[in-house]
Amino acid sequence: MYAPFCFSWDAVVLWFVLYIITGIGMTVSYHRNLCHKSFKLPKWLEYMLSYFGVLALQGDPIGWVSTHRHHHKYTDSLKDPHSPNDGFWFSHMGWIYDTKNADERSRKASNVGDLESQAFYIFIRKTYLLHHILFGALLFSIGGFPYIVWGMDCMGVPCNISCEFCVSHLGKPSMEHQRLIQKQLDGGAGDIRGRVAQQPPRL
Repeated sequence: MYAPFCFSWDAVVLWFVLYIITGIGMTVSYHRNLCHKSFKLPKWLEYMLSYFGVLALQGDPIGWVSTHRHHHKYTDSLKDPHSPNDGFWFSHMGWIYDTKNADERSRKASNVGDLESQAFYIFIRKTYLLHHILFGALLFSIGGFPYIVWGMDCMGVPCNISCEFCVSHLGKPSMEHQRLIQKQLDGGAGDIRGRVAQQPPRL
């Protein structure tokens, strides 16, 4: 998977630990707690778990929750930030790169006033990139380049995000939806058509 000089068992352990931590941050915090308000947590625990989600490289809490709430309000419609009507590859992962398209679909009206009223989430939004730079520097200071590869690249992109996308797009039981997926897959990856945008999954 990676060059031999990037492999070490302690780096693999780091990847596994961070995979679990960031997975909890995305599913428990971003999705269930912040987006759907399925339960309440003490503020210190809410903020800690949401920070785990920040480390998953899927966006800040305000942006992620806004897109996901918008998705649930306009599921599979033209206003859905990652609608399957735009093609399999776009709805699976292409939308995350098309920031302009996502903004046009889901950011005209705020639906995250509950988060925007909290200084913690505003701070994370304004300093989002800085947190990853500092986290990367911390990993490098502890374990060198292998920790960067396994702690950020291997953890943040291929594994955690791919799992989120699969649950989001392939987890819908509708037969009509499944036929649409098959039709789009048969069309091939050419349907990507350069489009792609930001934010989280969709259970």
